[in-house]
Amino acid sequence: MRVLTASELAWVSGGNSCGPEGSWLSNFIPQSWGGVSFTTACGNHDEAYRRGSGVSRGAADQQFLNEMLSAAGSNLIAITGAYLYYGIVSLFGGLFYEGDQPAASWPVSTASRNSAA
Repeated sequence: MRVLTASELAWVSGGNSCGPEGSWLSNFIPQSWGGVSFTTACGNHDEAYRRGSGVSRGAADQQFLNEMLSAAGSNLIAITGAYLYYGIVSLFGGLFYEGDQPAASWPVSTASRNSAA
């Protein structure tokens, strides 16, 4: 049996889209603004927020903004959406950020579970 990678797990769980990963809110958050897709930027941001990524929250959020602005070009609607999403992750991203946590080791051995008890 093969263990799924973090990216594969994100795909299976509906991650790598705009909005909180695995949340019902993601169904209501636009993936694009003014015809410009932010899905790639959102996916990269999700990866940077994942446990064990080693990317600081500030760096992840700044890269997110940079990628969205790059995709937006001169499209004012998309630029507005980029700054809106950046503001939202700046305010609420701390609830979901785990990049500075050590990566989980799977599967957890029985010995590890017993020593934690």
